[in-house]
Formats: sequence, C-alpha cells, structure tokens
Amino acid sequence: MISGVRAERGLNVKYPMSYNRLKNALVNRAVKLIERTYASDQIYEYLEKDDDIPIDLYLEENVSETELNRIRSEIDGALWFISLLSRVDGLVLMNKHLVVRGFGVEIKSSTPPDRVYICSTQIPNNSALKEVDYNHFGTRHRSMMRYCWNYSGTVGFVVSQDGDVRAMIKHGEALLMWENIRLQKYTFIRRIIRRKPAVKLKRRKAAK
Repeated sequence: MISGVRAERGLNVKYPMSYNRLKNALVNRAVKLIERTYASDQIYEYLEKDDDIPIDLYLEENVSETELNRIRSEIDGALWFISLLSRVDGLVLMNKHLVVRGFGVEIKSSTPPDRVYICSTQIPNNSALKEVDYNHFGTRHRSMMRYCWNYSGTVGFVVSQDGDVRAMIKHGEALLMWENIRLQKYTFIRRIIRRKPAVKLKRRKAAK
C-alpha cells in the first residue's frame, strides 16, 4: 500500500478507481463523536445543577450513538473491500486522504536507496537507527523501498503473509523503516513528513 501520492508517478496503475467511502466514513464518525460528546457534556451539567434536562439533549445523544454504530459498520465494510483489492497482484494505491486511487499497481522505480535503516522509536534519532542491507529483503519490500526513496513524502506499507507490517519513508539522506507497527498508530508518520530531517548521517568514505 502506498499513501501520500500526489500523482501516479513511477507507477503502472492497472486498475484505476476512485473509492472515497473510507474517507467519508471517518469524517462522519468524527462529526458524530463531537455531537454525542457535546450532548453528553450538556446532560452532565444539568445533572450537576440538579435541573430538568431538556428532552432534545437525550434525543441528540441517542441519535448520535445510533449513527456512530452505523458508521462503525460502514468503516468495517470499507476496510473489508479495500483488503479484497490487495488479493490482485500489485499494490493498493491511496492518497493522503485515504481515497483509493487504484489497485494491481506495479512499481516502476528502479533506483535503490543509498542506505536503509530500521528505526526503533517513533521519532528517529541516531541512537535508534540500525543500518540494514537493502538486498536482505524480498521483492515486494525492495520495490516499495525504491518507490519511497525516489518520491519524497510517500509513505509505503508492506504487509507480510504472517501479518507483520512495515512502514517506510525517505527521511533526509536515508530510507527509514519501522517494523511490527500497529496501523492505528499512524499519526507519527505525518509528523515526520512535515518536519525537516533531524538525523545527521555520516557520509561513507569513497572507495579507494
């Protein structure tokens, strides 16, 4: 899976599409959470004051909760559909808003990264980096590494058959990769993309 792509550069999108149901459902969920929380807070204030509670507040709270349950089912359905797209040979392409732009996508980038590091912390620092051999990884990982290396700002996810998930981005003069991540902890990647590289890597000495 690739996220954060502004255009289909360096990609061969076999099956283009525009599927925005996941994005819309997440936005609607946020709105309903705010509405339910506001109604619940208002009810609590009335209870503290020992005042009569307007029936409209109870109605708003219950309607919001019902809508949240419906939206949860919608999100589950959207995720199920997107997961089915991954069964087609190739990757699933999404933009930064989680709109699916295509599937069965072939990566055409051929330039490998200069250096690859595994990062053990959310925000990279020199002590948390371990250099690894690019050729140590399989075809899918290497192709994703090449793409993220050639197109800064792109976030790549590779899901192994055993369920392990790796995320990777280009950061400064190296490609950084996180192993065994939890997909719901995605916000730190956005923070890294927006900030200037804080890791200073020593340049290799030229071969004699």
